[in-house]
Amino acid sequence: PPPSSRQAPPAAPVVPPLEFNDAWAAIAHPEPMAEVVVEGLLRRGEVCNIIAATKANKSWLGLQLLLAVSTGGLHDSAGDMAAGEVCEYVNLRGQWRSLTDVAAQLTARYQPGELTLLLLDAKYRFFGGELDENSNSAQTQFHNDLDRLAMQLNCAIAVVRHSTKGSQAEKSVTDMGAGGGAQARAVD
Repeated sequence: PPPSSRQAPPAAPVVPPLEFNDAWAAIAHPEPMAEVVVEGLLRRGEVCNIIAATKANKSWLGLQLLLAVSTGGLHDSAGDMAAGEVCEYVNLRGQWRSLTDVAAQLTARYQPGELTLLLLDAKYRFFGGELDENSNSAQTQFHNDLDRLAMQLNCAIAVVRHSTKGSQAEKSVTDMGAGGGAQARAVD
C-alpha cells in the first residue's frame, strides 16, 4: 500500500519503572502495619475471599461482616445499629458492571480511607467480555486490579466466590474456589 494509507503501529503501553528498595533499611525501619478491619483476618489495603458452596449463605456472611465493621461489632439485628452509622450498598442484580467500571466510580466518589470494607458479591458478576474465570492470567489481572483498588481507596475488600464442584474434604484451601488457581494465591 502507498505510504499514506499505512497505519502507524499501536503505541506500546507506558510501564512505570521498577522501584528498587533497600531490604536492610526496610528491616531496620519497617513500615507500620495497616489498620485492622477484621481482627486476625483483614487490614486496610488487603483483599480476602469468602468461599463456600452455592446457597451456603456467603452473601449473608458478607452482609453480617459489613454490619459488624460498620458498627464496631456483631449485633443480633439491624435495630441494634446506632442512628447515623453509614453502611451503603449498590444493587447490581441484572446490571453487569466490570471491575474497571465499578472501580472508576468508587474512586471518583470516595476519598482514600473513607471506606473501611468493600464487599463484592459475587465475583463472577464482575467478569465479562475478555475475562475468563478459569484463566490464571485473567485471574492474576483481576486480582492486581483488586489490589490496586484496595490501595487507592485504603480499604479492605472481601470477595464472595463459589467453591469448586464436588467434595471439598480432600482439597487444599487453594483448590476450593472455583476458577483459575491464581486467585487463591493472590489474596491476603
